[in-house]
Amino acid sequence: MISFKAKAFLVILTVLSGSGFAAYQAGIISVPEFGVEDRGDWTEVSDERIGIESTAWIENNNPVSFNLSRLEVKYNLNMNGIRLAEGLKKGIAIREGNQSLKIESYLYQQKIPQWWVSHIRNDETTDVKIDFSVRRRILGLPLRLNGISYSTSINTDLESTLDKAMKSMKGNYSGPDIAGIEGTGTEIQIKGGSAEFGKVTKERTVINAEAEIENPNPYPVPTPRLSGAISLNDVDLANITSEPIRSLDKTRIDPGETEKLEFKASIDNQKIDNWLVEHIKDGERSGGQIDLFLVFELNGVSFKIPTASCGFNVQTGIFVDGQNSTSSFGQCDLVRTAGTVGSGDSSGNGRQDSLEARENKSADLNPIPGDTVPELL
Repeated sequence: MISFKAKAFLVILTVLSGSGFAAYQAGIISVPEFGVEDRGDWTEVSDERIGIESTAWIENNNPVSFNLSRLEVKYNLNMNGIRLAEGLKKGIAIREGNQSLKIESYLYQQKIPQWWVSHIRNDETTDVKIDFSVRRRILGLPLRLNGISYSTSINTDLESTLDKAMKSMKGNYSGPDIAGIEGTGTEIQIKGGSAEFGKVTKERTVINAEAEIENPNPYPVPTPRLSGAISLNDVDLANITSEPIRSLDKTRIDPGETEKLEFKASIDNQKIDNWLVEHIKDGERSGGQIDLFLVFELNGVSFKIPTASCGFNVQTGIFVDGQNSTSSFGQCDLVRTAGTVGSGDSSGNGRQDSLEARENKSADLNPIPGDTVPELL
């Protein structure tokens, strides 16, 4: 637990008149100390509400107790200036010796998407400030005493992780044989890729992605769409299905040509609340997964290359003592052989069942043909 040594002159508020003030002037009554024993712990964590319990302490070395019926100890949690929780303890009786004060509050979960917007707009950085203050009314006027503040920060690197996932798709890939004739498979070369965040609103965080694709085949290849998913602690934040942003004359990649295609996808900001619940349950730690693939449709067959599954981790230290805020990118597993969408082929990847389920979600959003027998070009 973290202890903050700060004096709050609580007794002065109760001995401003009569013999009490004289006793204070004479040094008979000393000033109790006020501090923070624990800035906060997560208590109840559910889809409905997230509880916080903070603990302050008062040390009274006087041989008498004080009943401060109008004394208030207030607690605020602010993230990027957005008030996400506040608690209040009233009517505090100061006993002789040491005592602890429990201050309970609940996260304003309806404000979590608003916080997320500020986090993304602030280059994925959040300034966390936790304030404790003491106040009392004297002769009808509010009197505030110096409080205690605790500050930390949250830093994530999701944009960089997305960019690395797109870059990992670089390479040469083989598509299915045409009409089952061996040696007639389509070849695709992905020469580069990138991703960055675009416009962010309360509802969505836009992802702008690019893929540079070369067609080494002696026939044109239709431009693909980008598909996949992004998850944190098994909470799906985005199910991606995006046709390239293109003009009418860029619906295909001609033989020997290279096209730089742009795609748009988005994170559903309303799901950030669901992720945060799981993140807190796991000790403010999250394991993330980005699955990406390009879907080509050639002669009635829809096939995907490659399947890039990239892992990453996020941890924060809002109320976990001694834990820093960090993000780390793991590795990307690539499946270089094309899989026919809807065929249920095995990729050798342990996440294949999950990928198939996500592909079905993408298919629901943007229907594509099932496995058919292709015709010769």
